[in-house]
Amino acid sequence: MTTQIPNKKQNTIFDSKIILPILSWLSSLILFVFRWKVAGEIPKEKKYIIIVAPHTSNWDFFWGMCTVLKMRWRVNWVGKDSLFTGFKGGIMRWLGGTGIDRSNASNIVDSYIQLVEKSESINIVITPEGTRGYVDKWKTGFYRIADGADIPLALAFIDFSKKELGFGPMMKTTGDYEQDKAKIKAFYRPIIGKNPESYCVDFD
Repeated sequence: MTTQIPNKKQNTIFDSKIILPILSWLSSLILFVFRWKVAGEIPKEKKYIIIVAPHTSNWDFFWGMCTVLKMRWRVNWVGKDSLFTGFKGGIMRWLGGTGIDRSNASNIVDSYIQLVEKSESINIVITPEGTRGYVDKWKTGFYRIADGADIPLALAFIDFSKKELGFGPMMKTTGDYEQDKAKIKAFYRPIIGKNPESYCVDFD
């Protein structure tokens, strides 16, 4: 399956003037009832890559979407292409998602860099672990896209131990990969996912 690059003209839930306010109110209620806190603010930059970690459970998507809908924040997120087949594929795309074929990572990075350069404003949500199961190395596409397109990284998180999710700092790549990697790892290391045994913060 070829990579499906997000299309800014694609109609999503964020374009609905009726459904979005209802779901925003409902999401706010759910977060309040279950005592989840939203930290930080939506980035003000026009273009940025959002990395979200830990990703150890299907619940990450649920609470993440509740937050996105509560804030009425238009996002583009990527997931494995198997999520975007048949009827469920239409739902996923309506929620702002895009399927990717992970077997051709270099083309994915180049395609996203080109998309960013052509767009007046865009954000792309990426879970660098790439799966809910344990991996000992993150995928580094998020970094290569941000560095190649010269846009910042928004460090987003979901911490089940504190029932808190949202944004940490914005970060621009510096050209010193080892230094940048150390900063990212230091931010994410203390955060606890739904299944802590499935979480590892490391990448080459």
